[in-house]
Amino acid sequence: MHAYTGKGNYSSTYSANAYRTNSVNTSPLQLVVMCYDGMLRFIKQTRDAIEKNNIEEKVKFLNKTLAIIDELQGSLDFKRGGDVARNLDRVYTYFANQLMKVGMRNDLKILAHVEKLIGELRSAWAKIANDADNQGAPQTPKFSSSNFTMTG
Repeated sequence: MHAYTGKGNYSSTYSANAYRTNSVNTSPLQLVVMCYDGMLRFIKQTRDAIEKNNIEEKVKFLNKTLAIIDELQGSLDFKRGGDVARNLDRVYTYFANQLMKVGMRNDLKILAHVEKLIGELRSAWAKIANDADNQGAPQTPKFSSSNFTMTG
């Protein structure tokens, strides 16, 4: 049976149902990885918009990236997460500040730096998620700010 009822758009109804199904079957760690994937996709789109001098698109994709950062930062549990949560909070604040500079200056070098750091963190989260899936229990991520060079 199809999700299409004859009312509305089949494609969007199907997509919404697929999203709900995927969300139910996705672990919290996998959701974090998906957030990082989204940030990387929006950063690429930001870069493309800057290269095309499309201010409206640049702002749109920067705002989408910042919204994901805000969600990740807002979901940090400082009581249970301890130093890991505090370090991630600082990193997310750094990302947001750097992306705001990108918005003001169209600085592709800063954007590339943030993209690289987000890519590194995404890889770490993907490994944690994969290990947890294989072991059946989530692990606490090991995070050290010494792994990152934050300048600017």
